[in-house]
Amino acid sequence: EGDVRQAGKGVCQICIQLAQEDTDGRLPRAVAAEPQLNCRTPAEQRVYQAGSGWLAVLTTWINVTKCFVGAASFELPRAFSDAGTVGAIVGVCLLAVLSSFSLRRLAHCCELMPRNLASRSGSPFTYYQIGQEAFGRFGAATALFGVVAMTLGVCGSYIVFVCTTMAEVTGMRREVWLVLTMAAIVPLSWMRHLRIVAITSFFGIVALLTAVISVTLDAAEQQPPQPIGNMTKFDPEHYPMFLGNAGFLYLISTAVLPLYQDMDVQSAPHFAATFNSSIVFVTLLNLAFGLFAWYAYGSCSSDSDVRCVDGNVIGNLSVGPVKTAVQLLLSVDLLFTTIVFLYPFNEALERQLLKPQHGGTGGGGGAAGGDGGEGMVSG
Repeated sequence: EGDVRQAGKGVCQICIQLAQEDTDGRLPRAVAAEPQLNCRTPAEQRVYQAGSGWLAVLTTWINVTKCFVGAASFELPRAFSDAGTVGAIVGVCLLAVLSSFSLRRLAHCCELMPRNLASRSGSPFTYYQIGQEAFGRFGAATALFGVVAMTLGVCGSYIVFVCTTMAEVTGMRREVWLVLTMAAIVPLSWMRHLRIVAITSFFGIVALLTAVISVTLDAAEQQPPQPIGNMTKFDPEHYPMFLGNAGFLYLISTAVLPLYQDMDVQSAPHFAATFNSSIVFVTLLNLAFGLFAWYAYGSCSSDSDVRCVDGNVIGNLSVGPVKTAVQLLLSVDLLFTTIVFLYPFNEALERQLLKPQHGGTGGGGGAAGGDGGEGMVSG
C-alpha cells in the first residue's frame, strides 16, 4: 500500500508540473528559471558554473549527433524503397518531431525530482532514481531493466558488427577482433565526463560522414535503372518494415539524460536548441543520402533480376579499396558510438558498486531500492 501511495504521489507531482508548461513547449516556468538546479549537487553546480557555456553546447551537440548517426544510415536506402518517396519523407520527419519532443521531456525528468533529494544525492540523478520517485519499486525496476536491455541490445549489435566487418576485411578470426574491440572499449569507457567522450565522438562523426560521402560518390557513378518519376510514392504493405528501420535512427533514450546533465548551468537553457539542431542535421543528411542511394541503385522487385539497392547499401559497393575504406570507417564510428551508449549504464553500475553507503531518511531518491535515503548511489 505504501508503494502504491508513493507511486501515485510521484505521478501526480510530475503531471501537475507538466501541466504548467507554456503552450510553446518550453519547460515549466519554475524549472526554466533555474536550469539544472535539481540535476546536480551544490558542489557539482559550482564546478560546472566555472565551465565554459559555449564548450558545453558544442560538446553536447557532438555527442548527441554521434548517438544519432551510425550503421542505421546505411540501412535507409532499402528502407526508403519499402516506404516510397512520400512515405519515407513524411515518416522520417514525423519520427524526428516525436523523438525531439519525447527525448527532451525524458532528459528534463531530472528537473522534476524533489529538491531535498538533489541536495543529498552524490551525483546527478539516474533513470533508476527517477523511476523510483515516480512509481516506487516498480518504476525503479522497470527503468533499470530498460537501461540494461537497451545497452545490451545496442552495444552488443555494434560490437558484433565491428568484429564481423573487421574479420571480413582482414581475414582474421572474429574471436580475435572481439578481444581487440573489448580491449579498446574498456579503457575508453572509464572516461567520466561526456565532454571528454566528445573527442572520440567527433572522430566517429568524421568517419561516418566520410563513409557516407564515399557511398554517395559511388552511387553517383551508377546509371540509375529507373526514372525518378517512376519511384514508388507510398507502399503500405512494406511500410511497417520501414518504420522499424527508420526508428532506429532516433533510438538514444538511455543516453539523453546524461547528455543533458553534462551541460553546465549557463548552457542548460540551450539544450532544446542544441538537441533540435542536431536532429535537423541528422534528418536532412539521412533523407538526402537514403533517397539518392535508392534512386541510384534502384528498387528491388521479386520478378526482376535487375540490380537493386541492398539491405545494407555497403553491399552495393564493388569489392575494392572504396568498400574496404567504408567498412573500416563505419567500424571506427560504431566503436566510438558504443562508448557513449555505455556511459549511463557504467555510471549507474559504478554508483551501485563503488560509492560508499550513507544512511538517510526521506523518500525515494536512492538507487538501492526502497524508500530510505540515498541508498547505494550516494557519495
